[in-house]
Amino acid sequence: MANEDIPVAQAVPAADSQLVQVIAPATLDAGYSFMAKVDGKTVSITVPEGGVKEGQTFTAPVTMRANPSAPPGEATPLTGAVTTTGGTTTMTSGDPRAPRGVWKDNIFDCCILGPCHASLWCAMCFPQFLMGQVLTRMNMSWLAGRDSPTAKQTTFRNVVRVVVIYWIVATIVAPEVDADGEIISANTDPTKLALYQLVNAAFSLYCLIVLIKLRIAVRERYSIPTSFCPSPVEDVCCVCFCGCCTVAQLARQTANYHQHDAKCCSKNGLAFDDDTDQVATVLIV
Repeated sequence: MANEDIPVAQAVPAADSQLVQVIAPATLDAGYSFMAKVDGKTVSITVPEGGVKEGQTFTAPVTMRANPSAPPGEATPLTGAVTTTGGTTTMTSGDPRAPRGVWKDNIFDCCILGPCHASLWCAMCFPQFLMGQVLTRMNMSWLAGRDSPTAKQTTFRNVVRVVVIYWIVATIVAPEVDADGEIISANTDPTKLALYQLVNAAFSLYCLIVLIKLRIAVRERYSIPTSFCPSPVEDVCCVCFCGCCTVAQLARQTANYHQHDAKCCSKNGLAFDDDTDQVATVLIV
């Protein structure tokens, strides 16, 4: 993207405190906070009352990072995932409307956005794909590792690869079944059946472990305590007994579907690419 297209924040001298003048890189609600580099220092910029529209210029006071021990290349997310690298602040698809300490909605509120919402159908038909999109929003790898922000570049693609490979292998080694769906043992090769069961078990285990780790990560980011059982027991129960509802809730928690349209086939599940559309560069003048 050309330099002239990159939103910028410019330092403005002030008598009592340092202020920065920011061109909003996105439409944000009041109170949304993100980290940025100003004169080599990491600061927190908070959207003022009334919120801002994309392209709007606003002035905000800056404060030093509350967690100085955090790695210099990573900003502490407040209401969304934000990464600061080399003076560039990248705001990802975190939802500025998401509350702290509680879930945005109930795990069974799958239709809260309407029966035709893309995230709902993706959760019902392709839950692993939606899981990969939420992993991308959380800057996590396809194995739910909390890696560097660059890991998210291939997260969704790798999850799709795992699912497609599973579909292909499972189809090839699937045993013959009768009209009732029962395996016809007389026509089934024992080795082929064992391989089929092994592939199913491995894929199911992968999905369970990754989704459990993802739910724990989302709860930690939004400071959400468990409701019924201690962690990770509650996370395991939600994933095992209602995986589709769980991944749908995580998707709603980590994205602002009121401001950004859902998109089934994008790597973050949204209609914009958070690597190009949500970038603000801080320049000192």
